[in-house]
Order: sequence, then structure tokens, then C-alpha cells
Amino acid sequence: MDKIESNARSEGYLQGDYLVSFPTPIDDFASVRDEIQAKLLEYIHSTKALEKASLEMVFEKVISQQRPQQCGIQKVGSHLDRVVAGGPVWFKWEGDAARDICDLLIESLLTKVNKLRNINEPKILLLLDEYSFADRYMYENCLSHLSSLVDFHTIFVVYSSKGGFTLHSENRNWLN
Repeated sequence: MDKIESNARSEGYLQGDYLVSFPTPIDDFASVRDEIQAKLLEYIHSTKALEKASLEMVFEKVISQQRPQQCGIQKVGSHLDRVVAGGPVWFKWEGDAARDICDLLIESLLTKVNKLRNINEPKILLLLDEYSFADRYMYENCLSHLSSLVDFHTIFVVYSSKGGFTLHSENRNWLN
């Protein structure tokens, strides 16, 4: 994936977060690598202006009485400009990602509350979003589950050098 990411970046069209998935191993991968790479780069180029894009199978080989050997790609966000590989992860979408992000937020906030417990000043927390499957609305839907919000003046989610968003603030003018 490093080569795909590097090529797309150097050509100037890596604009978003891409998940490449191989649900089953591909026999003799070396013989189809160039074909798969070309199709992955084509998908990245054609979706560069989109926030998200649906899953596309760029390679499929059907073998009798076996699961098809496949390679798929999906644009899952527009925050980090990266290409990552995974297994059969496209079965984990909206509902699972929403639950995961709430669990991650709860865990992160409880950890920060504990670490900052002796500080009496208002706390502004910056959270780095390395979970590119969730969008702002999934984060916002978690707010009612976060009892530790009262411990923070403001929580800002940073998703890349391009920016982020204010998830919570006691100052309503800071919410964007």
C-alpha cells in the first residue's frame, strides 16, 4: 500500500482516506499486482473530489467451489490522505463504526480525566482522530453517552493538518 499511497501522493490526487481490502488471499499475486495497482490508482484518482465513495471491487477471480479472490477499495473519509490495507472490513460500517467511536471516546475521556484530575483550571482537550471510519456526526451522536464532558471546557477533534471540529464547548461561540 505504501507504493500506491506514494504514487497517488506524488501525482497530486491522494485526497482522502482509502481502505483496500483483500477478503481472501489472491493466488500468484505477483502476476496480477500491476493490474490491481493500476485499478487502485484509477479509483483514487476518480474519487479525489468526493468526501466518501462506495466500495468497488478492482479485482475478482472466481475459482470453482471457493470464495472468490478479490481486492476492493473504498474511500472512507477525507481527513488523513492515506491508503491502508485490511481484511474483510467492509462488513463493519455505520453501526459498528458509530459504536466503536463512542467506546473510543469514553475510554479516551476517562483516561484524560484521571490524568488531569489535579488540575483545577478549565481544560481544553485535543483528540487526534486516527479512526477514519467515523465522521463528525458519529462523534456528535456520542455526546449523550459522555458523562465526563463536565470535566472539560472544550473538546476539539483534530483529524489532519487540514483541520478538525469542536465536539463540545461550554462556550457556544466556539462550536462550528
